[in-house]
Amino acid sequence: MASPASCGGRGEPGQTPARRLSCWRTHATGAGLRAEVALYRMGTIARDELGDPTQALAAFEELRRRYPDGTLRGEAELSIVGLLARSGRYTEALAESATLLGQRSGTERAAELHVLRGNVYREGLGDLTRAASEYGLASVETGRPATVDEALFLHAVTLEALGRQTDAVERYRQYLTRVHPAHEKEARKRLQRLSLP
Repeated sequence: MASPASCGGRGEPGQTPARRLSCWRTHATGAGLRAEVALYRMGTIARDELGDPTQALAAFEELRRRYPDGTLRGEAELSIVGLLARSGRYTEALAESATLLGQRSGTERAAELHVLRGNVYREGLGDLTRAASEYGLASVETGRPATVDEALFLHAVTLEALGRQTDAVERYRQYLTRVHPAHEKEARKRLQRLSLP
Protein backbone atom coordinates (compact mmCIF):
# COMPACT_ATOMS: atom_id res chain seq x y z
CA MET A 1 0.00 0.00 0.00
CA ALA A 2 1.32 3.45 -0.89
CA SER A 3 2.00 5.96 1.86
CA PRO A 4 -0.60 8.63 2.76
CA ALA A 5 1.79 11.22 1.30
CA SER A 6 1.06 9.70 -2.10
CA CYS A 7 -2.55 10.93 -1.79
CA GLY A 8 -1.30 14.46 -2.41
CA GLY A 9 -2.60 17.72 -1.09
CA ARG A 10 -5.25 20.19 -2.08
CA GLY A 11 -4.23 22.15 -5.16
CA GLU A 12 -1.39 19.81 -6.00
CA PRO A 13 -1.03 19.32 -9.78
CA GLY A 14 -2.77 16.20 -11.06
CA GLN A 15 -4.46 15.50 -7.72
CA THR A 16 -8.18 16.08 -8.19
CA PRO A 17 -10.42 15.80 -5.12
CA ALA A 18 -11.93 12.58 -6.52
CA ARG A 19 -8.48 11.05 -7.00
CA ARG A 20 -7.35 12.03 -3.50
CA LEU A 21 -10.60 10.70 -2.05
CA SER A 22 -10.01 7.35 -3.76
CA CYS A 23 -6.45 7.23 -2.45
CA TRP A 24 -7.57 7.92 1.12
CA ARG A 25 -10.33 5.30 0.77
CA THR A 26 -7.61 2.70 0.17
CA HIS A 27 -5.86 3.72 3.41
CA ALA A 28 -9.16 3.67 5.32
CA THR A 29 -9.47 -0.08 4.80
CA GLY A 30 -6.51 -0.64 7.11
CA ALA A 31 -6.37 -0.19 10.86
CA GLY A 32 -4.92 2.14 13.45
CA LEU A 33 -4.14 5.82 13.23
CA ARG A 34 -3.48 5.69 9.46
CA ALA A 35 -7.02 4.42 8.78
CA GLU A 36 -8.53 6.91 11.23
CA VAL A 37 -6.74 9.81 9.52
CA ALA A 38 -7.82 8.43 6.13
CA LEU A 39 -11.49 8.41 7.17
CA TYR A 40 -11.18 11.96 8.46
CA ARG A 41 -9.52 13.13 5.22
CA MET A 42 -12.27 11.40 3.21
CA GLY A 43 -14.88 13.33 5.18
CA THR A 44 -13.17 16.69 4.77
CA ILE A 45 -12.60 16.21 1.02
CA ALA A 46 -16.22 15.17 0.47
CA ARG A 47 -17.49 18.08 2.59
CA ASP A 48 -15.15 20.91 1.62
CA GLU A 49 -14.13 20.12 -1.94
CA LEU A 50 -16.82 17.90 -3.45
CA GLY A 51 -19.79 19.47 -1.63
CA ASP A 52 -21.15 16.00 -0.88
CA PRO A 53 -22.62 16.03 2.65
CA THR A 54 -23.93 12.46 2.38
CA GLN A 55 -20.51 11.03 1.59
CA ALA A 56 -18.87 13.24 4.21
CA LEU A 57 -21.35 12.13 6.89
CA ALA A 58 -20.73 8.49 6.02
CA ALA A 59 -16.96 8.91 6.46
CA PHE A 60 -17.24 10.80 9.78
CA GLU A 61 -19.82 8.33 11.13
CA GLU A 62 -17.62 5.38 10.16
CA LEU A 63 -14.68 7.03 11.93
CA ARG A 64 -16.79 7.44 15.07
CA ARG A 65 -18.00 3.84 14.90
CA ARG A 66 -14.60 2.26 14.25
CA TYR A 67 -12.57 4.52 16.55
CA PRO A 68 -14.79 5.38 19.54
CA ASP A 69 -11.74 6.53 21.51
CA GLY A 70 -9.82 7.82 18.50
CA THR A 71 -7.72 10.93 18.27
CA LEU A 72 -10.02 12.55 15.69
CA ARG A 73 -13.37 11.53 17.18
CA GLY A 74 -14.11 15.02 18.57
CA GLU A 75 -13.41 16.66 15.21
CA ALA A 76 -15.55 14.06 13.45
CA GLU A 77 -18.46 14.58 15.85
CA LEU A 78 -18.35 18.35 15.44
CA SER A 79 -18.32 17.85 11.66
CA ILE A 80 -21.33 15.52 11.91
CA VAL A 81 -23.34 18.16 13.78
CA GLY A 82 -22.41 20.82 11.22
CA LEU A 83 -23.28 18.57 8.28
CA LEU A 84 -26.64 17.58 9.77
CA ALA A 85 -27.47 21.27 10.22
CA ARG A 86 -26.37 22.17 6.67
CA SER A 87 -28.47 19.29 5.32
CA GLY A 88 -31.61 20.63 7.03
CA ARG A 89 -31.67 17.76 9.53
CA TYR A 90 -32.16 20.19 12.40
CA THR A 91 -33.67 17.84 14.98
CA GLU A 92 -30.80 15.40 14.51
CA ALA A 93 -28.23 18.19 14.70
CA LEU A 94 -29.72 19.43 17.97
CA ALA A 95 -29.86 15.90 19.42
CA GLU A 96 -26.25 15.14 18.41
CA SER A 97 -25.00 18.44 19.81
CA ALA A 98 -26.91 17.95 23.09
CA THR A 99 -25.32 14.51 23.46
CA LEU A 100 -21.88 15.97 22.80
CA LEU A 101 -22.38 18.78 25.30
CA GLY A 102 -23.08 16.11 27.90
CA GLN A 103 -19.75 14.40 27.24
CA ARG A 104 -16.29 15.47 28.29
CA SER A 105 -15.12 15.74 24.67
CA GLY A 106 -18.02 18.08 23.94
CA THR A 107 -17.26 20.46 26.78
CA GLU A 108 -13.91 21.20 25.14
CA ARG A 109 -15.78 22.43 22.05
CA ALA A 110 -18.81 23.84 23.88
CA ALA A 111 -18.54 27.33 22.35
CA GLU A 112 -18.57 25.93 18.81
CA LEU A 113 -21.44 23.57 19.61
CA HIS A 114 -23.53 26.39 21.11
CA VAL A 115 -22.90 28.57 18.02
CA LEU A 116 -23.97 25.68 15.77
CA ARG A 117 -27.09 25.18 17.89
CA GLY A 118 -27.80 28.92 17.78
CA ASN A 119 -27.52 28.88 14.00
CA VAL A 120 -29.92 25.93 13.78
CA TYR A 121 -32.48 27.71 15.93
CA ARG A 122 -32.07 31.10 14.18
CA GLU A 123 -31.62 30.12 10.54
CA GLY A 124 -33.23 26.71 10.39
CA LEU A 125 -36.11 26.83 12.86
CA GLY A 126 -36.72 30.58 13.19
CA ASP A 127 -36.64 30.34 16.99
CA LEU A 128 -34.83 33.54 17.95
CA THR A 129 -35.37 33.13 21.69
CA ARG A 130 -33.55 29.80 21.78
CA ALA A 131 -30.93 31.09 19.35
CA ALA A 132 -30.19 34.04 21.67
CA SER A 133 -29.82 31.64 24.58
CA GLU A 134 -27.33 29.44 22.68
CA TYR A 135 -25.28 32.42 21.48
CA GLY A 136 -25.25 33.78 25.01
CA LEU A 137 -23.89 30.47 26.32
CA ALA A 138 -21.25 30.36 23.57
CA SER A 139 -20.08 33.89 24.28
CA VAL A 140 -19.16 33.07 27.88
CA GLU A 141 -17.43 29.77 27.09
CA THR A 142 -13.70 29.49 26.86
CA GLY A 143 -13.26 28.78 23.20
CA ARG A 144 -11.38 29.79 20.12
CA PRO A 145 -11.34 33.60 19.89
CA ALA A 146 -12.99 33.53 16.45
CA THR A 147 -15.83 31.38 17.80
CA VAL A 148 -16.43 33.62 20.82
CA ASP A 149 -16.25 36.66 18.49
CA GLU A 150 -18.94 35.14 16.25
CA ALA A 151 -21.09 34.22 19.26
CA LEU A 152 -21.01 37.74 20.69
CA PHE A 153 -21.92 39.32 17.37
CA LEU A 154 -24.72 36.86 16.61
CA HIS A 155 -26.03 37.24 20.14
CA ALA A 156 -26.30 41.00 19.62
CA VAL A 157 -27.96 40.57 16.20
CA THR A 158 -30.48 38.12 17.61
CA LEU A 159 -31.28 40.31 20.62
CA GLU A 160 -31.86 43.19 18.19
CA ALA A 161 -34.18 41.02 16.07
CA LEU A 162 -36.12 40.11 19.23
CA GLY A 163 -36.66 43.83 19.94
CA ARG A 164 -34.45 43.77 23.04
CA GLN A 165 -32.67 46.94 22.00
CA THR A 166 -31.08 47.82 25.34
CA ASP A 167 -29.57 44.33 25.60
CA ALA A 168 -28.46 44.47 21.96
CA VAL A 169 -26.74 47.84 22.46
CA GLU A 170 -24.89 46.48 25.50
CA ARG A 171 -23.82 43.38 23.57
CA TYR A 172 -22.63 45.37 20.52
CA ARG A 173 -20.58 47.59 22.83
CA GLN A 174 -19.07 44.55 24.51
CA TYR A 175 -18.34 43.03 21.10
CA LEU A 176 -16.56 46.20 19.93
CA THR A 177 -14.15 46.05 22.88
CA ARG A 178 -12.62 42.89 21.39
CA VAL A 179 -9.31 43.04 19.56
CA HIS A 180 -10.01 43.20 15.80
CA PRO A 181 -13.60 41.95 15.84
CA ALA A 182 -14.51 40.29 12.54
CA HIS A 183 -17.80 42.20 12.12
CA GLU A 184 -16.61 45.55 13.44
CA LYS A 185 -18.00 47.70 10.62
CA GLU A 186 -21.45 46.13 10.72
CA ALA A 187 -21.56 46.16 14.52
CA ARG A 188 -20.74 49.90 14.58
CA LYS A 189 -23.43 50.59 11.98
CA ARG A 190 -26.03 48.62 13.92
CA LEU A 191 -25.04 50.23 17.21
CA GLN A 192 -25.30 53.70 15.70
CA ARG A 193 -28.74 52.92 14.29
CA LEU A 194 -29.95 51.62 17.65
CA SER A 195 -28.52 54.63 19.50
CA LEU A 196 -30.35 57.18 17.34
CA PRO A 197 -33.30 58.91 19.10
